[in-house]
Amino acid sequence: MLLRHFILPILWVLALFVAGCEDNNLGQIDRTSKAPFLSSGSITPSDPINIDTIGAVNGMYTVSAVVNVRAVDPDGMDDLNSVTASIFRPGAESYFFQEALRDDGIPPDLVANDSVFSATIQFDLSRAFAGTYSVQFSASDRSGLRSNVLVKSLFIIRRNSIPVISNLVAPDTIVRPSGGSRFVSFSLAVSDSDGYEDIAVVFFRRLSPPSANTILMFDDGDASSSGDIVAGDGIFTRILTIDSTAILGGQEFQFEAQDRFGAVSDSIVHTIVITP
Repeated sequence: MLLRHFILPILWVLALFVAGCEDNNLGQIDRTSKAPFLSSGSITPSDPINIDTIGAVNGMYTVSAVVNVRAVDPDGMDDLNSVTASIFRPGAESYFFQEALRDDGIPPDLVANDSVFSATIQFDLSRAFAGTYSVQFSASDRSGLRSNVLVKSLFIIRRNSIPVISNLVAPDTIVRPSGGSRFVSFSLAVSDSDGYEDIAVVFFRRLSPPSANTILMFDDGDASSSGDIVAGDGIFTRILTIDSTAILGGQEFQFEAQDRFGAVSDSIVHTIVITP
């Protein structure tokens, strides 16, 4: 009786193991699913897309391209659930557009069931968002297993103009406080013919006496922090404090703006005299 109670659980475990396998002339086959695999991704056209040759509608440019990727599933192509291409803007961590790819022989796919999946991607962008886009291919099977991620670059280019800065508002003279501190406000108008969104950063630094610090200016409407009054109006502002330790005499400051392509504006140099 004791032996019977010992053997029955073992037989039950063995039955579960055999149920997960299939026997044929070659022996037992493990039925565990395997993830799909991607290779040979491509984008057409492979050359950069110049939006200056497209023309804008209400300030927006429509870009289109054909994407292809080879997808295989070790468990058979019927097990493949989806193949997609996700598009990421330059420097973005999440995609803004996603397209399903097909292998049905209907254009842009050339041959049905050849394991090459295709789609046309099309989206609108403003001039400010030209740059290197990331196209990330992925696939999943019916079990939810995901493939490797294959990444290709889509290059979108244009002519670039430097930002323009003007209308600097800054004091010529500041009386150094004998105790405590006082606020000093700086503001600068910045524009860019490639669009407001192309303005990446506005800043100034002290040239004399020299300082390695770069002071950022903001157009965020945060009056209590940056001192800016209206967000997005092209007026960039910064409030600083001066106290009794400030260096007396003339101090020279240089103001500049930089766009998303890295182009820097002409500079404005302004001298502030700190008096006792």
